[in-house]
Amino acid sequence: MNNIGMRTSPAVCLVIPTIPPEFSGGGILAYNLASYFAGNHSGVVLIVTQTAPPKLLDGAEIISYPDPPLPISRKGRKLLGLAKALPSAIKVLSQKRPHIVHVMGASSWVLSYVLAARVLGIPVVLETSTTGGDDPNTVKHSRFGTVKFAVIQEVSYLVNVSPILDSLARRAGISSEKRIIIPNQVDIDLFRPDPCPERLRLSLGLQRFETILLNVAIIRPNKGIQFLIEEFATFSRDDQSLGLVLVGPTTKDPENTKYTERMKTLARDLGVADRVIFTGHIENVHEYMGAADIFVFASEMEGFGTVVVEAMASELPVLTKRINGVSDFIIEDGVDGLVADSSNDYRSKLAQLLESPKLRKRLGKAARRTVELRFSTKVIARQYVEVYSKLVPEQSTAFRALLSD
Repeated sequence: MNNIGMRTSPAVCLVIPTIPPEFSGGGILAYNLASYFAGNHSGVVLIVTQTAPPKLLDGAEIISYPDPPLPISRKGRKLLGLAKALPSAIKVLSQKRPHIVHVMGASSWVLSYVLAARVLGIPVVLETSTTGGDDPNTVKHSRFGTVKFAVIQEVSYLVNVSPILDSLARRAGISSEKRIIIPNQVDIDLFRPDPCPERLRLSLGLQRFETILLNVAIIRPNKGIQFLIEEFATFSRDDQSLGLVLVGPTTKDPENTKYTERMKTLARDLGVADRVIFTGHIENVHEYMGAADIFVFASEMEGFGTVVVEAMASELPVLTKRINGVSDFIIEDGVDGLVADSSNDYRSKLAQLLESPKLRKRLGKAARRTVELRFSTKVIARQYVEVYSKLVPEQSTAFRALLSD
């Protein structure tokens, strides 16, 4: 047995609120990072989650600690939830004694692990990924935000996945010494061009389409679903072989459920219901990427466009609106994707992509190269290991062992 397998303390504890099979973009990414770190080394990684572990992960120990029941009004749960979860967090970390605690997001449950780590003298890395959600500026101005923001200020490093999130952290008052930008990572072995897209189309029931436009997003208003359906209707009037596939779930919010039904009604009213496919929640997103021809993105706001990077890794040409978290950090217009400055510009560039397979191929190839160089799990894992090693230099050997080469 190697020395890593005999470790008594995990090198890193990843605190992830939701992991697969529960739907959570951030949870999936964090779980993938944990899988990469774990490799075949027993005991290197500890994962603490609120959801039940889906399966054993070689090289990692998974512990499930759901939110404690709170017999109080919903308004008071966020603050009391932090205090209620703290004893469990201290218990786990004091027993396992990881060298680093790496937490995802800024929920009360997550922040209890920040406090526990600081009590025990363990360095903490906190990762934010959502504008208007877990970014410190939003947290600071939310209900009970003063307390939660004070906890965030206790972290050793605040990792922001894009420049827009970093600017929000700066606006909140987080010092530059604590802030660092590390983007989300993508599994480029899972998201890759498929050598036989026709086979995938057949297995997914999409063989009737000659050209497929794909969007991946939770079905809600700020994801631009209405815009995409209306634009699709314009283009497909003269091309019955064109299909629009909308991959993504509807949240449990009743308003989002109503919105999804309105979008289906819109497709019927525009006469394209038979060519607009709502898949709902699926786990084989990579197969839809492999079967598609163009990735169309119309979100109004993103912390980081992870699905855009997944599409790029799949060698899909991407068309996006100009928004922070995508066009300012991921895509270079005309080089590895197309960026539209207006609805008319979007329509014009979509027409270019539909008319030119050569353009689609050139952009797709360049997009894949961009992801390999900047956003692969291997590249991002190295950046995290550098952060861990700065915080606990005496354990740099243990952290480097998290890398596969």
